[in-house]
Amino acid sequence: MKGKEMALTIVINAFLGYLFVLFVNHIVDLFNELNNFFLGGMIVLIGFNLFYVIARRAMPNSNLTFTHPLNLIGVVSFMGIILLHVFVINLI
Repeated sequence: MKGKEMALTIVINAFLGYLFVLFVNHIVDLFNELNNFFLGGMIVLIGFNLFYVIARRAMPNSNLTFTHPLNLIGVVSFMGIILLHVFVINLI
């Protein structure tokens, strides 16, 4: 495992995590104005599934097992961006 592969995995997953945060914020704002929370939740779930498929196909290590260190680094960076936004940026 090279440092270049690790850095690429971190950058791609962090970017996808930020895109996911932007998507969810936009959908939540849109459906809060329409007062339709069920449809908004369904759109967020569909979007989450699409982001999962895109993330699995965009990764150069998509043929590796889930417990491979590169995949674990990717999941940690993706979830780290989401958790950073939810617990730090939204509270400011």
